[in-house]
Amino acid sequence: MKKALKKANIYSVLLITTSIFIFQTKYCKKKEEKLKIIKRNSPPKIIRVEFPERINSNERIEFKVTVDEREGEKVSARFDWGDGRKTKWTKFASPEEKIISYHSYKASGIYNIKIEVKDKSGNISQIKFKIDVDPQREEGKIKWSFKTGGFIYSTPAISEDRIYIGSDDGKLYVLDKKGNLIWSFDAGEKIRSSPSVDENGTIYFGALNGKFYALDKSGKVKWEITTTPNVWICSSPAIGNDRTIYFGADDGKFYAVDTDGRIRWNFPTGGYVWPSPAIDKDGTIYFASRDKKIYAVDKHGKLKWSFETQGEINSSPIISNGKIYVASFDGYLYKFDKNGKLISTYKVGDRAKMPIILGPQRYEGDFRPIISSPVIDEEGNIFIASFYGKIFKIKADGKMEKVYNLNEIVYSTPTITEDGIIYIGTYETEKGSIYAIDTKKETVIWKITIGERIVSSPAVDEDGTIYIGAFDGNIYAIEGKRKIAKSEWPTFRKDSKHSGRLD
Repeated sequence: MKKALKKANIYSVLLITTSIFIFQTKYCKKKEEKLKIIKRNSPPKIIRVEFPERINSNERIEFKVTVDEREGEKVSARFDWGDGRKTKWTKFASPEEKIISYHSYKASGIYNIKIEVKDKSGNISQIKFKIDVDPQREEGKIKWSFKTGGFIYSTPAISEDRIYIGSDDGKLYVLDKKGNLIWSFDAGEKIRSSPSVDENGTIYFGALNGKFYALDKSGKVKWEITTTPNVWICSSPAIGNDRTIYFGADDGKFYAVDTDGRIRWNFPTGGYVWPSPAIDKDGTIYFASRDKKIYAVDKHGKLKWSFETQGEINSSPIISNGKIYVASFDGYLYKFDKNGKLISTYKVGDRAKMPIILGPQRYEGDFRPIISSPVIDEEGNIFIASFYGKIFKIKADGKMEKVYNLNEIVYSTPTITEDGIIYIGTYETEKGSIYAIDTKKETVIWKITIGERIVSSPAVDEDGTIYIGAFDGNIYAIEGKRKIAKSEWPTFRKDSKHSGRLD
């Protein structure tokens, strides 16, 4: 059907068509029966598509289409570029002329192109093929970095062509996908909350001054609220289907705020609410607190159920297939049904080898920390990392197995791709690294040593680029070709915009 020549990308296409003959019987004035044969035109054939051998992103590319039209009718074409953009039908032209169109791809990746041609009679044919934009890019290489003025705890959010991330210098940064600063917003205090972006482009996040912000696309403040003055807000917001925003704070309360910045309600707990919430399809919100409990509340803030574990909770809950998962400082990953019934527990964490400090709190003694949150692959397997870098898989049948041991401290939540590759950062002074681990072969496929601690979790863009922050103050863009898994919860905060919500 297609043949590609070596020196240039030229596709020769053979379309097999059949002429259709219709027989009609008509009577003339002399009442003599005559047979009239009407031949319908066959569709035009695309016999060649020409374009450069190498296609780079953000370059204007010329595509030339050669068409064979047996009946000599004028032809028109339209192009679906595979990146969400399409052309209209071109002007009709002689089939002897090549149809030319231009396009520029904004990002690296594999794109599926469709070209249709039609003649004046309305007959249409088409071809489909793939192109690789920036084909020489190598996975696991740093594309660019952007320096902020403080440690980065925040995980990047991605929306449209922008990356959003907070820093300990008190600023929220908005970058384009080349690493250029679009704008920044000074919150006046450290930002460790990871931003969330709603369907209208509004950005929500908290800071360590007790304030919670909503900014528009240009960085202008839509509103801000103060929970309790100078408490820490490290919890990252979740956005409900009705656009209610949910988050926790160090005053021990869990908040629901409407789109105008009005606090609808707050739910008191017995400890700091550092973990980020998860919203189910029915509107139930699950969140955890350092009072050792996981809570389920309805959209009005009414308690549905709670469960007390044997350790404080710093890991964020997730939802999959009607089950809720959360990890505790008692070393276990818990699995509940929607009614709060405990289904099973999985021993993930090891006994702490030394005291650890999380924000204003110091932990020492007998505890088994887990800070990373679980994620889910396309087969329904649950993956979670222990504090000391053991990565576990809980299979759909409930059996648990160890996938890999990083032998490094892990705060970061993994992100899993559609082909089962996990990206994760490590919290190691002078040797903090970003890993890509093949969960099926149980091997490391690449590793980048940043040289500083990483708390931020990796965010994966549509073109496979990985974004992550580090304690050296940089946000890094890393070359990748893999797409995020199409599962219910494949990454921190569920998706690239950090909705924290199942739809």
